[in-house]
Amino acid sequence: MYGNILAEAARKGITMQRMAEHLGIHRNTFQNKIDGASVFTWSEAYSLQLEFFPELNITYLFAKIQVA
Repeated sequence: MYGNILAEAARKGITMQRMAEHLGIHRNTFQNKIDGASVFTWSEAYSLQLEFFPELNITYLFAKIQVA
């Protein structure tokens, strides 16, 4: 799971729907990527970082967090 990007988005009031629309994908597809069921491409990750989180490191944003 990519918890850092969700936490940072929540801090800024950015919804998953908004990020999905930015990428041109369905919200459910975005959720699958966040959950790790499918992967973010490098261009998707970079695009999200540039658009919504330019002040944050991409490695931090897309660090996988293990959920128990």
